[in-house]
Amino acid sequence: MISPQPEIRSQGRRFLAALAPVAWAGLILGLSLVPNPPGSVGFPGADKLLHAGAYFLLAGLAALAFAASGKDISFAGRAAFAVAVAFGAGVELLQGVMQLGRTAEWGDLLANTFGALLAYVIFRHTAMFFWRRLRTRDGRHG
Repeated sequence: MISPQPEIRSQGRRFLAALAPVAWAGLILGLSLVPNPPGSVGFPGADKLLHAGAYFLLAGLAALAFAASGKDISFAGRAAFAVAVAFGAGVELLQGVMQLGRTAEWGDLLANTFGALLAYVIFRHTAMFFWRRLRTRDGRHG
């Protein structure tokens, strides 16, 4: 059996890396616009925790996608944060305008932003650590 060329495998990984945040954003959008989302948790602050977690994952996946496309690590983290926050603001705006039984809340947008910011900080520090280690290991920089 002949294995695919490295360039084709690399393109496939980049495609999957780009598909992951798009699919996750679609799920967030779908769940954010239904009148009664499934799985509502009943402890105080659970809604905000779910928002932060969802946007943490969105920003993390987006950062990995940007990095996989060859973007600078610093740019990838900042762009992913900006995309996640803008998407969260857009979803909140849609909730307020569409009148499907959901309401736009500043607290939700703040939780979305906090989750995206946490993902940015973690991505930035871990990616830079691994990037330095890889560069040291291959002998280009010390």
